[in-house]
Amino acid sequence: MKAKYFIQLAGQCDSFHAEFDSLPDRGESLCDLQVKQSARGYRCVELVLSIYGWTVRYNSGLQDRAILYRSGTKNPAKALDYVLEYVRFDPTHREANVRISSVERCEKQGYDCQCLRDYQQAI
Repeated sequence: MKAKYFIQLAGQCDSFHAEFDSLPDRGESLCDLQVKQSARGYRCVELVLSIYGWTVRYNSGLQDRAILYRSGTKNPAKALDYVLEYVRFDPTHREANVRISSVERCEKQGYDCQCLRDYQQAI
């Protein structure tokens, strides 16, 4: 289901995903799981298209969805380079993704997002 909405750009966090997939419900147990995974070092970042260009932020409220990087451009290549380096530090505990809807919105504005689309083909 994740591949329907996101393009995974980097990271190999399958064990964390398996824990999520095994939850019987997504209520309070999801919150508990996120706290436990965060305590074990799991971090996911997301490329986000803002009016100021591509940014990189944590995609969890446990890290206050803090912005880690501002590219200042609607060309996603610089933000992609940042997340690849960020994840490379610890790829079993870090991952990065981008919403397909953000890529589509950027393309509709006339910008080239092929560097992100290339990862979509790899899923």
